[in-house]
Amino acid sequence: MNDYKTIAESNNFIILDKYTKYSQVNESYQSESDLEQEFITDLVNQGYEYIPGLNTTKKMLVNVRRQLQSLNKVQFLDEEWQRFVEQYLDKPSDNSIDKTRKIHDDFIYDFVFDDGHIQNIYLLDKKNIARNKVQVIKQFEQTGTQANRYDVTVLVNGLPLVQIELKKRGVAIREAFNQVHRYSKESLNTDNSLFKYLQLFVISNGTLKRNLDKEDNKIVVTTIQKLNNLMKGEGDLPIYSKQVVFIFDEAHRSQFGEAQKNLKKKFKKFYQFGFTGTPIFPISVPIERRST
Repeated sequence: MNDYKTIAESNNFIILDKYTKYSQVNESYQSESDLEQEFITDLVNQGYEYIPGLNTTKKMLVNVRRQLQSLNKVQFLDEEWQRFVEQYLDKPSDNSIDKTRKIHDDFIYDFVFDDGHIQNIYLLDKKNIARNKVQVIKQFEQTGTQANRYDVTVLVNGLPLVQIELKKRGVAIREAFNQVHRYSKESLNTDNSLFKYLQLFVISNGTLKRNLDKEDNKIVVTTIQKLNNLMKGEGDLPIYSKQVVFIFDEAHRSQFGEAQKNLKKKFKKFYQFGFTGTPIFPISVPIERRST
């Protein structure tokens, strides 16, 4: 676009300078929309199906029906599906604790079809987890005491199990926490909300290197994937030579593979603590210390 700026001005005339303004990309800035899309693209590259436009309860129920029919190799008649939803999937008296029990313990339901035969209907296949369909949606709209739109939601067999709230760089992460807290009071637990199935909230602002650079950041929460991307992309950082304590959850996964090899190469002084409920070895995960 063409802009003009004043060079000289008097009562009788104005001298303007013409110049062409070129858009410049500020690499330190990323909008929430861009962050959303980048995150979704990462999930798609890992095998998740992205469903644009799935943003209402009615559409979610249609998708849940499709996924559960596929998982259980069955076709519900409309009346049967309505009965399954009311009696089990989204029972009116259910709260979030009841829904959680269905995910962890009561995920198989003996359903009586209209012709009289009984079949086990699984919400999840916990023996062959590859059979479960993982999908991602964004900007789901739901109204409770207030109308809300959620950033990114991960569906497993159509059920919303993980909610991710994203904030652009520079925005306090506490803002996303407050937003999730508000959702839980205003719309997540409303009647006929499948979001009562949520098992995990994730908050991120996409910032991992900037947090490490701050002197006042003593604790940084991240994922093993983000940490590995940092180590692969940044050849030399001051943090590599400082004393660092790593605390890993699900240590049976994070203590092996590329990330662990890169960590040992990059960091000169570090301690590791690992927590796991399913250890690979009969002994506890050792604590490792390296120092110069």
